[in-house]
Amino acid sequence: MLRTLEAPDLAAEPSASSAAATEREREENDADTADTANDRLRELLDSVRRDLAPREQPAFVILAHEDAPHDAVVEGARDGDVGPCRPLPCFLEGIRVNAEEHLGTDARPNQAYSRISVSCTVTCHRGAPCRKRRNTGPAQTATFGELEPYAFLGAWLAATPRFATRKAHVAFTPSNQDIGDYITKMGW
Repeated sequence: MLRTLEAPDLAAEPSASSAAATEREREENDADTADTANDRLRELLDSVRRDLAPREQPAFVILAHEDAPHDAVVEGARDGDVGPCRPLPCFLEGIRVNAEEHLGTDARPNQAYSRISVSCTVTCHRGAPCRKRRNTGPAQTATFGELEPYAFLGAWLAATPRFATRKAHVAFTPSNQDIGDYITKMGW
């Protein structure tokens, strides 16, 4: 006996289970496509970073942790690295140390120098904030070494309570004794 098979009605509504299965497949395909796209994007970004990375590692970046502002940390150093410099403080007496690099001009190329500066935050000194700068060249590091400019500014900041006016504080220059005492106080 011959049986006739009915062809499925393609226009008919799909069952709930087949609709759910189709939706799951679509979501899985979308997730796979998104993962693949994200992987390709990560590879592209890594490639760009490698291309833009300096060929030679720069000197270590020195940062201080905000919970311990007098402690300096060498960021970017790995175990076994021998850095070109030792950590220098980024904060003195709770005040951020600002570093400045001044390049010589074409007319005066030998006048390039670097210096650090701090600003006093005492509110009783009226007018603009007190500010002190110190070059970091050989003349300013001859007595106590590379920490001398930092100790100079630290001693200046530590002396803030002794001065009632901005003018008197700005005019104050720490002596070598003040600088040495500050280095001892900080354990440098």
